[in-house]
Amino acid sequence: MLDMKTVNVLGLREKEEWDDFISASPDTTFYHTYEWTEILRVGAGIVPSFWGLWLDGALAVIWPCFVVPAFGGKVLSFYSASTDYAPLVRSGVKLECLNEIVQHVLSTAKKQDVLHWSFDAPKHSYFVNIAPNLGFTTAPSPRCTYTVDTTLPSEALWKQLDNKTRRLVRKARTRGLEVKTSREPDDLSSFLSIYQATMRRRHLTSLRDPDALLPLLIQLENDGKAKLFVATNEGKIVAGALLLLHKQRAYGWLAGSNPESWILSPNEVLIWNQIEWASKLGYSSIDLGGTPSQRTHGLHIFKRHFGGEEVDLMRFTLPVKHLKDAFCSAIVETYRNVKQHGLVPGFLADRVLGDRDVWFD
Repeated sequence: MLDMKTVNVLGLREKEEWDDFISASPDTTFYHTYEWTEILRVGAGIVPSFWGLWLDGALAVIWPCFVVPAFGGKVLSFYSASTDYAPLVRSGVKLECLNEIVQHVLSTAKKQDVLHWSFDAPKHSYFVNIAPNLGFTTAPSPRCTYTVDTTLPSEALWKQLDNKTRRLVRKARTRGLEVKTSREPDDLSSFLSIYQATMRRRHLTSLRDPDALLPLLIQLENDGKAKLFVATNEGKIVAGALLLLHKQRAYGWLAGSNPESWILSPNEVLIWNQIEWASKLGYSSIDLGGTPSQRTHGLHIFKRHFGGEEVDLMRFTLPVKHLKDAFCSAIVETYRNVKQHGLVPGFLADRVLGDRDVWFD
């Protein structure tokens, strides 16, 4: 018997079944967990719509989606900071079952003014081969990521760093910059303030309510599912980064720094300390997070210097409202091109676009 439903909030029994499914699957990331939906709900005000498929009473497919604001309407997306957003499918589930989910999602999305459904996954993902049969078109994603193999010893990882990066890390340490992990609520609160200021400076969406998110992040720390790194100078926190942890893999999530600290290269030191920490504690990899695929982009160059493997992504897209989506997409593309050249006034990004600006980027 086939049973399909949207899961916005999991009951105790459903959560146990969800957790068991994720524990048994080798392909899961932190972004398939229920904790991630809580982070988005509390921190960003994004309500999840996890599509689940039950076959003969057992959970068979998990397909995380989020209905989020976008220019001209809404988009259906798997919102995360990492790479693999493909659905989790139990062995033996046929393509026809996935197609039924797609049709069910589309019929619901039309009622919610959704323009299109899209997500990214690595080029080597199994989903690349079956996506056309489900109606998705594929194209190279404007994003990629870098993944560092932390099974290597620290000495080998250090040698993988770009010469300039090694030099900056050494110089920062001689100038008194220190990095530590912390579970102190006050340190986490200070870091979130720096992160908020960093996002506002870049005209990107900051957290909706850091104070409300703080208890959840503290709980993740206590459960061993997150790790905070802070960089201090003369006893003051000047930069920080937060890792999410799942199945011996680490995922770079939030990061921010004070501009006056940049002369000390805190961002380079923070990432190196995360890599070294993951290696010493036996983590298999660390995902440095989404990066523009344009190789000349500053963030791309920055992350490439840490010696990780570049993971190219594919974008899977399925239009829901074809004409309106094409029109809005053309405007968004024009906006991106103009913003790339620094021609978008700050007041426009801050006041007019508001929290929708992130979906342009």
